[in-house]
Amino acid sequence: MSGNLLAQQQVEPVAPERASQTETIERAGRDLRDTKEEVRLGAAKLLGKYKTLRSMTLLAGSPTGASGTAWGLNDPSVRVRRAVVVSFSEFLMSGIYANNRSLLERFLEKLADPDIEVRRQVSEMLPGLGSGLFRSNYQVVEINGQRVFRSTPYALPPKLATIVQRAFQDEDPIVRQTMLKYFYVLRIPLPPLTLERLLGDEDRGVRMAALDRVTMLPPHDAVFRKLREMTKHEDVGVRQKVASIARSSSHRTSRDILRSLRDDEDPYVMTLAVTSLARLGEPQPDAMVEKVREFLMGTSSTSNQVVSLVYAVSAFGSHQSQIIFRALTEHDAPKIRRIAWQRFLGYDNGWSNPKLWLPALQDRDRKTRETITSIVVSRARTFDSKTMTALVGNSYVDVRRFAADCLALVTPKVADEFRFDLLIDEKTEVRAAALRSVGIRRPSNWLLILERSLLDEESMIQRVALEYLLNDRAQGIPALIKFSRKHPRNPITARIRVELASRNVLIP
Repeated sequence: MSGNLLAQQQVEPVAPERASQTETIERAGRDLRDTKEEVRLGAAKLLGKYKTLRSMTLLAGSPTGASGTAWGLNDPSVRVRRAVVVSFSEFLMSGIYANNRSLLERFLEKLADPDIEVRRQVSEMLPGLGSGLFRSNYQVVEINGQRVFRSTPYALPPKLATIVQRAFQDEDPIVRQTMLKYFYVLRIPLPPLTLERLLGDEDRGVRMAALDRVTMLPPHDAVFRKLREMTKHEDVGVRQKVASIARSSSHRTSRDILRSLRDDEDPYVMTLAVTSLARLGEPQPDAMVEKVREFLMGTSSTSNQVVSLVYAVSAFGSHQSQIIFRALTEHDAPKIRRIAWQRFLGYDNGWSNPKLWLPALQDRDRKTRETITSIVVSRARTFDSKTMTALVGNSYVDVRRFAADCLALVTPKVADEFRFDLLIDEKTEVRAAALRSVGIRRPSNWLLILERSLLDEESMIQRVALEYLLNDRAQGIPALIKFSRKHPRNPITARIRVELASRNVLIP
């Protein structure tokens, strides 16, 4: 009795051996052939976790297994087939592609699967399937005893191409929409008559996807006849896309489409049509131009579409365009005001007329003001006293700084008139800019101004004065030596000594 008890105590439980990844994959492959649906379902999900080529091959399965029944992709269970395509999609999302094109073709064939979820999943996989199918491949041939590598082009087999074409007419709108989105990766054509039918699809997503593909294909009469019908569509988004297509198309009916949309109730569609017709050289009545102005003034959007319409205003007559651009200079959106000012001043040599561009420097948007000053600075030599008075009296610092920069460009008489006002400006950056202009222009009292600026409370002013005095060896450096001896405790003196020492000038 005691011996049996001792034997039981000495027996230790044996831990089960952990299966390797290869063994796990092979076991899952065998489970795909199991008679129980739940077992096959679990195996299909498990194989998706192991990113190997063997897992991909097992998921594809075989039309006929050893037991005479289909498995894998052709499993009779809908749940198993769904799990197989989902697992395979995880491979594609991870960037893993099979070199076996026949395997990928078998997944693409599932666009004809009776289950809607399988077809949806396969249609979403088209980018990955296309990348795998059309990856570059080559063959080795021997020519005159030399091995030559030749690329081997690929095209979908006729049977598979037929399946793909039929997918455009799938009963599920999601499949139809996805096919329109990705069909080009399979390098197959989209027949114009198929596109025409899809433009009239009952599903909005399919219609919009079809409209996106119109400009990708050569213009076709049947397609544009359908677009002409869609100008009366109740969906504003559809009419907007139709207008955009007609705007960029060279088809002979595109103008008729735009004329139909010129009286559209949606202001964006109307504006798009009117500006497009003007761009094509058709004069537009003032009443239509006024509607365009009202729409642009009333919109708060600064999207690319709206901005392109603002630029398109230039297609109107000179007088009509000036009226709209002048109105848009008071728009709420800074971006639109900036564009409007540039366009408005481009008419009648407006950049040379300060009366026209000076109001732009009162704009509340700094970027708008800087855009204007960056252009008119090339005309600073022509600035008279009246123009400089407006610049110096401006409430914005960046404009007064611009005026200070212009002191180096305007005539000497005008510079002498406004130099003092800018040198005593309340803002340091304005005074610094004025001091730089003094250092560049060097009026009669430039040396005295720079010497006194060395005593300024602002270090920025001191550094500017030091910079321009160092540039003059005849008068500037002696003035710095004199200043250093007279003001040895001034903080700028140490900097002066360092700069002079670097130029081999030592102060005893």
